[in-house]
Amino acid sequence: MRKILIFFVPFVFLCSCGYETDLGDLKGELDDIPGLETNDYQDEPYSFEKVTDPAVWRTFNNLEEMLEACQLPKELLFVISTENLIQTIMNHPLYGIYAAYNNELDGVNVILANFNGFEELQKREGAAEAVIEFYDATNVEKMVEASKHPGVAKDLTIYHLDFLELIITTKKIPNIFSPKNLDRLEGIQKEKYDAKLNHPRDVGLFSIRKSLLLGAEIKITKNQVNLKDRKVLQEFVSAGGQVHDDSIYTIVSKIINLK
Repeated sequence: MRKILIFFVPFVFLCSCGYETDLGDLKGELDDIPGLETNDYQDEPYSFEKVTDPAVWRTFNNLEEMLEACQLPKELLFVISTENLIQTIMNHPLYGIYAAYNNELDGVNVILANFNGFEELQKREGAAEAVIEFYDATNVEKMVEASKHPGVAKDLTIYHLDFLELIITTKKIPNIFSPKNLDRLEGIQKEKYDAKLNHPRDVGLFSIRKSLLLGAEIKITKNQVNLKDRKVLQEFVSAGGQVHDDSIYTIVSKIINLK
């Protein structure tokens, strides 16, 4: 059963309005995209600013209409680079709705299942490696600062990093948990986790548990824990990181950091 917070979509909207990257004009085969001129297209992340314009956004009656309005123009899917496609997914105006669900992985899956940009990413050769590169390049310290001014900052915030870690944890990106990627992914996860622990007041347990979720899924996949610990991790992931006792976070942390 999901828990929807009535005030949360407006909150996400306010945050997303402060985080936009302008879309260059499309040319050639993109001439038919409504509302876009096509004289000088440059490959860059897609901007949702027309959709998130308050005059437009307030016309949507429900989540389904919002999700539909956030689809990428089909022609753009053929020309946008994988790197900018990943950045565009991070730009999604509704990226934060996962927090309105009892199981945040369920919330992330709602976004991913209803966004053609993610569907395109799943088809891309080398998508897993590109996402790992993107994850590695994130700067927790910079994101913490950006998170203090979410309606103003143009940079990714810590909430975007949380979103990315949840996306990876879903295992919906083909081959991202393949043997050749796992060791590197685990190393990056531990680095981000440690960086978050350096800013406990700024990121809070809400963010730290996303890194724990990813670390737990990695550990399960690597099959390097005993049956008792594996059960703890599986229950933690199945619940999307929600626990009845905060001491479980400490237990999970100890398990995933075992050598």
